[in-house]
Amino acid sequence: MKQVLTVALCLALILVASQGGWFGPNDYDECILESMKGVTSDVAARLIRRSCRDKFPPQAKKKPRTKSLTYKELGQLTGKSWFEFR
Repeated sequence: MKQVLTVALCLALILVASQGGWFGPNDYDECILESMKGVTSDVAARLIRRSCRDKFPPQAKKKPRTKSLTYKELGQLTGKSWFEFR
């Protein structure tokens, strides 16, 4: 029984460690910093950069919500604006 508990505890620790980023970088910047240590070759640096970009692709930027205005709405534009604190 004690052996089963020990194995289960070790397994749980490994799972927690792997999810917590203990075994590798969490984002592109960490990947670059960890991988570039001691690199002196431009070719190696480019390969590392490509590898890190494959692991951590850039996030799609949110497009702002837009609306096409009618001619009537365009005619009502005054060029004045304001803002409110909420």
